[in-house]
Amino acid sequence: MNPIREKLQNFRHSLYCLFEKRADTLFNLLDALCRDGHQYKSVVELSQSSSFDRQYSSITDGIARGLRSADFKRIEALIFEATRAAPSIPHLFFTDCTANPRPYAKTLSERGIVHAPNPAPGNRPICVGHQYSLLAMAPHGARSKKGRWLIPLSMERVPINKKGNEFGMKQIIDSIKELHIEDELCLSTGDSLYGSEACRRAAVEKKNLVHQFRLTNKRKLFQQPQHLKIQGAGRKKLFGDKILLSDENTLPEPALIQNTTMKTASGTEYQVELSLFKDLLLRGSKEFASQNHPLNVLRAIVKDPNGQPVFQRPLWIGLIGERRDEITPKMAYESYKTRYDIEHLFRFGKQKLLLNAYKTPEVKHEEDWWRFVPLAYTQLYLASGLASLLPKPWERYLPTYKEPSEQELLGKTPTQVQRSFANILELIGTPAKPSNPRGRPVGRSNGTLMDKREASAIHFKSSKTQLESRKSISNTSENKLGLPEGKDIALILNRLKINLKKHGLSESDFIQMLISSA
Repeated sequence: MNPIREKLQNFRHSLYCLFEKRADTLFNLLDALCRDGHQYKSVVELSQSSSFDRQYSSITDGIARGLRSADFKRIEALIFEATRAAPSIPHLFFTDCTANPRPYAKTLSERGIVHAPNPAPGNRPICVGHQYSLLAMAPHGARSKKGRWLIPLSMERVPINKKGNEFGMKQIIDSIKELHIEDELCLSTGDSLYGSEACRRAAVEKKNLVHQFRLTNKRKLFQQPQHLKIQGAGRKKLFGDKILLSDENTLPEPALIQNTTMKTASGTEYQVELSLFKDLLLRGSKEFASQNHPLNVLRAIVKDPNGQPVFQRPLWIGLIGERRDEITPKMAYESYKTRYDIEHLFRFGKQKLLLNAYKTPEVKHEEDWWRFVPLAYTQLYLASGLASLLPKPWERYLPTYKEPSEQELLGKTPTQVQRSFANILELIGTPAKPSNPRGRPVGRSNGTLMDKREASAIHFKSSKTQLESRKSISNTSENKLGLPEGKDIALILNRLKINLKKHGLSESDFIQMLISSA
């Protein structure tokens, strides 16, 4: 038997056994999502798929009862074992947050103001809804050569009172412990938000974890102090000379320089100069003595064939952790480039797997759906070796389909696998049992009245003083006028003075007019 086919069938059987309730319904839904998720716009439409052998009401029943009882920690361990790296290769973890906008779900609880891209000019990139944190890993410890695949391990909703970057670091720490890889080297990657003091403090808790994050060009660091005060009064010197990443004159000599290449999608090849600066320091606080946890800082400069920098500023990456010296500059740079694949995962999940299409008023059901959809993405990855190229009529003249290379034949993109998943299901079968109709349900009796759901408040993250003076705004108070703040009163008075001056009236005349009209 084909080893890829055998591995996929074993994975599906193990996953089927981990669904304690409604396993047949959930597996029908999983296959329908992998096969036809790109053809539908709503979750209930999946009941029309050939892979869903039940009625549309079974979808809600499966999510409400089946996913509630599923042990997602054991499912995470199953996925990890199926796609883990070899013992000699570091485990590459990635974490990021994405929004689930729910502006019209007035009865959905725990909605807040979360970050979401907004293309309208002048609008802030925010929305009303929930925020979800994804922990993913590189399959088999390396970036996929085709398809930009990442393996989603954990998808959790970020609570209202938590920050997404700190919650993501907690996911990494918990997963390392639950997956029993505390003795194996792990490398986690995040953007600049994951370089905060709280994230660095969480990263150094695990001795086997090296955490890397982007440093902005305006970041200030320090060298190790050259002379420590040993005798006499006074405080010991903790930080050495100041380093400004934007000022090359303040940089020390790099401990190591490596060169590698970068190839763009158009085929253009650039040279990349990687410089590693060891044991630099960031400022800390009373809660975190950062001078005891130095960083290795990597600088990446992309150069054209003439040796000129392609970008205005270099890329700065900080690495923290006891085993940071085991991460080479090339490994750190390639791992950080792989971080962008998590954006492909978010986009494909929302556009092709209905990740944000489940419009439920129950926050628990929404959370279960967001945990369930990544299973479909993982199944597509495991089936990528069985997929065939099925181009659309206008795509058959593209080089990818007309003269496919060996790499394109072995590795498929998520879209290509999803197109071919119907043929894959005919090949591998399904562990789900066929449906057994049980007659016509009784349903609700005539005159039954359902309790009306109450509107839920929208939570705002504010400072303590603002929270004391302003309550959470609910949807029921949209048309109610609130008391103006101090800055608003000053603005109103200023405009009033300007209008009085235009009409030739003094402030005393205006006050007399108000008294007489009253």
